[in-house]
Amino acid sequence: MQVLRSKQQSSYRPASRVDKYELSFYNVEPTDTVSLDDFYQLGFLRSQFHKRLLELTGKTREEQINIFAAIESDSQFRPIMTKRGDQASHWIYKLACAKNHELARTFVNSEVIIFSFRYTDATLQQQTAFINKNNFAYDDPDDSFKKKIKNWLQWQQVSDSTLSEYGNDVNLKDYFLVPWQRCPTLIQQRRAYLCGSVAVVHRKHLCRVFETIMAERLQKDMDTAANLYEKLSKTDPRICTYLEAIIRQPEVASKDVSIAGARINNSNVDAFAAASFPLCMMMIHRHLRRAHHLKYEGRVQYQLFLKGCGMGLEETMALFRGELTQTVGDTKFEREYAYGIRYNYGLEGKRANFKPKSCRSMISGPAPSTSDQCHGCPFAWMQKDELRHALIETASLTPKEADEVYDTLVEGGGKKCEPACAVMYYFRHGGDISFNLQAPMNPLEYFVKSRNYYSDPETLKQREKEQKEREEMKEAKEMKEMKEMKMEGEKGALQSSVLDSASGSSSSLPSSLPSSLSLSSSSSLSLASQMMDIEDLVPGEEKAGALGEDSGAKGVEMEIESKP
Repeated sequence: MQVLRSKQQSSYRPASRVDKYELSFYNVEPTDTVSLDDFYQLGFLRSQFHKRLLELTGKTREEQINIFAAIESDSQFRPIMTKRGDQASHWIYKLACAKNHELARTFVNSEVIIFSFRYTDATLQQQTAFINKNNFAYDDPDDSFKKKIKNWLQWQQVSDSTLSEYGNDVNLKDYFLVPWQRCPTLIQQRRAYLCGSVAVVHRKHLCRVFETIMAERLQKDMDTAANLYEKLSKTDPRICTYLEAIIRQPEVASKDVSIAGARINNSNVDAFAAASFPLCMMMIHRHLRRAHHLKYEGRVQYQLFLKGCGMGLEETMALFRGELTQTVGDTKFEREYAYGIRYNYGLEGKRANFKPKSCRSMISGPAPSTSDQCHGCPFAWMQKDELRHALIETASLTPKEADEVYDTLVEGGGKKCEPACAVMYYFRHGGDISFNLQAPMNPLEYFVKSRNYYSDPETLKQREKEQKEREEMKEAKEMKEMKEMKMEGEKGALQSSVLDSASGSSSSLPSSLPSSLSLSSSSSLSLASQMMDIEDLVPGEEKAGALGEDSGAKGVEMEIESKP
């Protein structure tokens, strides 16, 4: 593909019935010439099309088919629904994602999903043309095989409903011979008949075979695209700037949550945790930062919470990769942990749209059994001293506030975890009473209310006022401490002077003491007793003045009688 430096009007028009995309594995790189504007626009539209696929998670197959059709019919995607637009946008976005390992994996999965729905929606003629063009299946079985196939399939107990559709006449054109390595899942599910080194696969199951082939090819293509990206960064950095702009587009937050203010990501998650996380998530985040590891229950609980807060997969993956690789290494992280993150985001396995765990589920769930576990609700499983320490150190409450939270927790017998958490929210948010103490809570609800509180203009003014007052109080406290330190220094100097005089001569008094104060040379009192008497003589802040020169000062007499 050649990219023109000059700007020109896009040549990619809305798709017509004739010009609509075809089923493709995108084996051949397009040779079109496009402008920089078209280059960016096509890549950006492909990225947005991929993000819309998240709407399919948690739906039935019939619902997914209808949703996918609605996405493709969206007018904004018309430029990439043409043959040229589909090919060009695929290659441009593949090049943009190639440099990032996680984006590359997501790209492959999304393209396989797109192909699957398009193949299912294609007509019989379109499917046949695709099969013949790519030559993935052997020639159709001959007549002798045709006569035996039905009995063989029944003998193998293949769970294929199409057998009953034809009765005794098995349609020759509906079965294909495929290398068994291409369809191990179909064989395992007894949806294909294994005959030697080939498998007999019905037409409606060929899509599973093609999905496997496409995923393998795209994974190889990503390595080639990554090398091309490196070359472009040296020879044509301007192209790389456009590619980076394509993948920098912000992701849309979950529709279930309306978050006011800034968006949470890997770079600001610490600030969000300190300001707006409930105690359970604060403790998990703190444990992750300190131990660089989380047990399974903690990982699931925290990842689903971050997903609900609007933190994208790439950001969550970066957070956990940065911490976990410090203890388990890159290889083990990719093999054992990365899949779980993608699974929780609905991009692996059954692709379910998992919701963040509720307070009730965490309270009733299993409590941590070892010191390296931190999942669940801390109000439910922590003892008083441990909980009080967490409220003071982690949640930054005062001891008095921590005691009040604990009193709410144990009020009336049992443990009222949700009301206690609501009281903690009250203290941490300037007396905000957004929560009903009797209503069930959710960690995500806590987060959303906290962000709305901090984003409110009146709250911002109040916070600025409180911050100013805190700074003034801090400055006054520092001044007071400096004054006390100065007085302590003067007091220490005075005591040192008295010690030196007492040890040097018992017949003469230090010049700083009144002349009428006399110490008997035969006194048997200890020097410590003498110092205590002097302290009693000169109270408080008057010591410096009372222990001045003799001029203008009244004498103070003290007689110390000698013991016989």
